[in-house]
Amino acid sequence: MRDLSRSVLDSLDRGKPFSFFGNSWGSILAFETLHELRRQSGQSAMHLFVSAAGAPQCEPILPPIGHLEDQELIHAVQTRYGGIPAPVLAEKEFLASFLPTLRADIQLLEGYQRREADPLDCPITAFAGGSDATLTRPQVEAWREQTSSTFEVFFLDGGHHYLQDACELLVSHVRQTLLAAIPISGGL
Repeated sequence: MRDLSRSVLDSLDRGKPFSFFGNSWGSILAFETLHELRRQSGQSAMHLFVSAAGAPQCEPILPPIGHLEDQELIHAVQTRYGGIPAPVLAEKEFLASFLPTLRADIQLLEGYQRREADPLDCPITAFAGGSDATLTRPQVEAWREQTSSTFEVFFLDGGHHYLQDACELLVSHVRQTLLAAIPISGGL
């Protein structure tokens, strides 16, 4: 996380506001990166947007799958997330080359444990699909505990990949939230 945070710090324009958006495992990465940025530089984001992820302090509701054999893993991912497109499934060589990365991502998520108790000082907005079988509403609402600032939560139509159908709505909300937080003279 330190290396990622250093890379982010190098690309930030000091004094300019910034925010993060993370989807699924990316929500945890964004969250942890913001903690590391605060440790390294004292900088805080103006907002954290998380999507399709339970709060970091919550235990998963589903058993781990990262240890499964290839075909079992593919089946488990399809059952839970419905996330491997048919053309990828049909292309066996590509699928075989893709599986180690997928497995590593899953194992990172399954092995993640929140260590720091201090909440962020930026607002957090959480988005999730109302029918996402990989998490519960209380897990999404628990992001409230990870900020000392304001918190909002939105449940949209769909499952874990709700974002595919709700992208325009989500982008509009993120944009409006950020524009409302920036003084007119400051701009993005």
